[in-house]
Amino acid sequence: MHGFERFCVLFKLKKYAVKVLRLFKKSTTSTNTGHIAKQKKMNFSQKFKGAYNVFRH
Repeated sequence: MHGFERFCVLFKLKKYAVKVLRLFKKSTTSTNTGHIAKQKKMNFSQKFKGAYNVFRH
């Protein structure tokens, strides 16, 4: 059961990541927000890695 719960959480995270990536793609179309979006993406990937490590343990 625990493995299944973990799978559900990772699935939710994956869905969230897809949403963020879609927003990121939209924001890179305009060049002046591209830099901000890059920073946000970096912040998000760090948070995502942190969250993933928590779920792995």
